[in-house]
Amino acid sequence: MTYRVVAKDPSGNASAPSNEVTAANLPDTTPPVIGALSLYSISAATARLTWTRATDAFAVRYRVYADGALVSTTPGRLIKLRSLTPATTYTFTVVAVDSSGNTSAVSNAVTATTPAKTDLEPPSVPGVPDIPYSDGCAAILDGALSTDNVDAGTLLAS
Repeated sequence: MTYRVVAKDPSGNASAPSNEVTAANLPDTTPPVIGALSLYSISAATARLTWTRATDAFAVRYRVYADGALVSTTPGRLIKLRSLTPATTYTFTVVAVDSSGNTSAVSNAVTATTPAKTDLEPPSVPGVPDIPYSDGCAAILDGALSTDNVDAGTLLAS
């Protein structure tokens, strides 16, 4: 790009333009530096990971890996990974990628084992539902209760 400078005083008088100056937009070739990865929480089927912000002058997205395979990309620094297998050991890492496509080194590895699933008994079969109201788009179901040996508060109807 080429630039010239013109000076103006409070009365609006303008100077002649300065000599031209040409400046080139230099490409961003500096990779981000990833922060430390840590395990926030883990259950039989989920893991929450968090990491410190990557240092970079441009927008950064994060690639999250489990056992070397890409499992998610996120702009944030906290992620909940779902559908993990109970009683399985995973190694997680993160890579930061800036808006120019520069990638950081791989973060520190965090290894964690999901606990074994403890609730092995399915809920009871629901009763026959009573539908006291239906407008063709939605219905109220009543009388189709089911029970569970661990937590009846999370039962879902489908």
